[in-house]
Amino acid sequence: MAIAPIKGKLHRGLMVDIFGSIGLGLVAGQLYWKYYHVPTLKQIDDFYVNQKALKVDQ
Repeated sequence: MAIAPIKGKLHRGLMVDIFGSIGLGLVAGQLYWKYYHVPTLKQIDDFYVNQKALKVDQ
C-alpha cells in the first residue's frame, strides 16, 4: 500500500509562506523608509543647513 502524495499541499503552503514573507518584508521596508529613514535624513540635512547659515552670518 502506497501512501498518498502530499506534494500539492506542501508546495502550495511553501509558496504562500515564501511570497507572503517577501510581500510583508517589502511593505515593512517601504514603511520604514517612508516614515522613519527619509524624515530622519531631512532633520539631519536641515540641521547642517542651519549650521552653515549661522556660520556664514558670523
